[in-house]
Parts: sequence; structure tokens; C-alpha cells
Amino acid sequence: MSAAPPRLPGPPWLRGGGGPLAAAARLALAPLGCAYGGVARTRLAAYRAGLLSSHTLDRPTISVGNLTTGGTGKTPFTAWLLEMARASGVEPAVLARGYGGDFSGNDEVAMLTDRYPGLAVGVGADRIEAARRVREQHPEVDLWILDDGFQHRRVQRDLDCVLVDATDPLGGGACLPRGLLREPARGLARADLVVATRSDLVDEPSRDALWRQLGAFGYGGPRIDAAHGPISLESLGVPHRSLALDELRGRPVRLLSSIAHPAAFASTVARLGAAIREERAFPDHHRYLPADLPDLRDGTDGTIWLTTEKDAPKLRRLGVIDGWVLRVELRWLRGEAELRARLAPWLSKRGAAMSQ
Repeated sequence: MSAAPPRLPGPPWLRGGGGPLAAAARLALAPLGCAYGGVARTRLAAYRAGLLSSHTLDRPTISVGNLTTGGTGKTPFTAWLLEMARASGVEPAVLARGYGGDFSGNDEVAMLTDRYPGLAVGVGADRIEAARRVREQHPEVDLWILDDGFQHRRVQRDLDCVLVDATDPLGGGACLPRGLLREPARGLARADLVVATRSDLVDEPSRDALWRQLGAFGYGGPRIDAAHGPISLESLGVPHRSLALDELRGRPVRLLSSIAHPAAFASTVARLGAAIREERAFPDHHRYLPADLPDLRDGTDGTIWLTTEKDAPKLRRLGVIDGWVLRVELRWLRGEAELRARLAPWLSKRGAAMSQ
């Protein structure tokens, strides 16, 4: 039997219920959602008509993006791509949106550079300029991975990968701010690959219905189902120190996170058998202050506290060294062979050479 899905992200009133005030909020925000969707469609039409220009980079480019705001597993998928590329002898680089030209506004990139020291990364709203800077410092780059790139049309891509959360694929079914969609769902027709993450949290009939719905919106690629799977517990402060996952069984823990799906984090820890004593969840991308973390110490009763891999770089910058980081990866439930086959032309030296 499938585990119960975690609480959906965003205000509960997005999906109905909540009484008269919630209904009034939905009604008031509906025109804004329609306007947002209209602007998104107009912008994409301008790129298709050549009224707005897009640019081709000097190596194969794979975009990894979302249809909705919030976490869908985009960063674990990017990590899997990085490992696939390096295993094929291809040197990848990540181009990401950021603030101030560094990692301070991009928790996901900070996590990737923490996991993969030496990874070539270009951060900035202008991805073309970011790629130029990376090329100057890393002439060996064979592959560009465009982080959060589905709606970023200035950079052309050889492959468009979109991640959707199987527990809430369409973010309430409306565009921002009425719902969580970044563009109307028919934008899925542009996707070459769609990966439904957290598919283990819904039953098989619900998965089948999801893929029929995605097809109705124009997606015609392979069906790929994935789940988030824990792989290790790493010390926050002591390099290369780890705990076996089974050491969490029956152990009291406290959780700290600032991610889009804190309930999914808690669900994963609970399924490992831990006894959760406290959940301290901040908003997604929260910038921690010392006042947020007054008592982060392992307890004398054997209690330990856990955080996410995305939160770890921010905590280390604040000098927090106690605690443990739960690392996760995507595990393929269906469609892995089709996924690898579609990626193969771009994750090879030959593919990189052909694009020059």
C-alpha cells in the first residue's frame, strides 16, 4: 500500500475549502491568475515569432525545469544528470539564476557545489553572460545544464526536461497568484521529457490518471516515474563522517528545514523509523539568522537533529556544525531505460563535438 501523500504545498485554500473567506480569496485572485497566464503565453509566442531573440550555446544544452513553483525534485535530477555526464567522460557545467552574481540567492546551486567540489557553475539572470564567464575559466566544459530553465527562453536547448510532483502536478490548476502554475499547463507540449517525482506517494490508478492528464495537455514523450530515496546521513560538521540509515530506527530526532515540502522531508524520516520529537520548518529559501537556531545541539537522551542537503550550506556558513544531513537521490520506478536513451546523444563526447 502506498504511503499517505504529504500535505500539499501552498495555502490550502488554493484547492477548495476553507470557508467563505477562502472562497472570496479564490474569486478575487482568479483574474490575476488569468492575467499571469496571458502574459506567459504572449511572451512565449513572441519567442516563437522571433520578436524576442534566443541564443544557442557552444555545447549541448539540457534544460531542467518545473511547471509550478515549489520543490519537485529538480535538484536531485540535476545531480543525477551530473553523475551520468561525468560517468560518460563529459564535463558538465550548471547555469543558474541567482542574485548578485553568486550562490547567495540559489540554495540548490550551493547544494550541488557542496556535493560536487570543483563543479563549473555560472550564476546570474543573464545566462548567456554567465556561460561566457564559465567558458573563460573552464574551457573543458562539454555540456550545459540550464537550471530552472523551462520558462527561460533566451537560451535555446537541445532537450527540455520538466519535473512534476505526482502528489500535486498542476499546483491547484491555476497560474500565479491564484495557483502555483508558472504558465498554463499546455506548456507541457514543449517538454521532451517529463519526470513525475514522488510517484511512490500515490497509488497506481492515480499515476495512470496523471499521465493521461499530462497527455491531454500535449505531452507526447515517455512516461518516467521516480521517487525520492534517502541514501545516507552525513555529519554537518565533520567531513566524511556518516551514520547508517538504519541507526535512525527508533531514535528520537528533531527536524530543521527551509524547503518547499517540509512534510515530505518529515515523511521520509518517519519511514526510516525515527521518532520525530520536533519539526522546525521555515519558508522555502529562508535565510537563516543566528536567532533562528538558538538550541541546535544533540540531546543527552540520544536525540539528534536532522536537516536537508539544501539547508546544509547555509547552516555551515553560520558556523553550525552539530547535526546530520539527510542526503536523497531520485530512484526510478518506471521509464529509466527510455530516459537514458533520450539523454544518450547529449551525454557523450560525440554529442558535444557535433554541436561545435
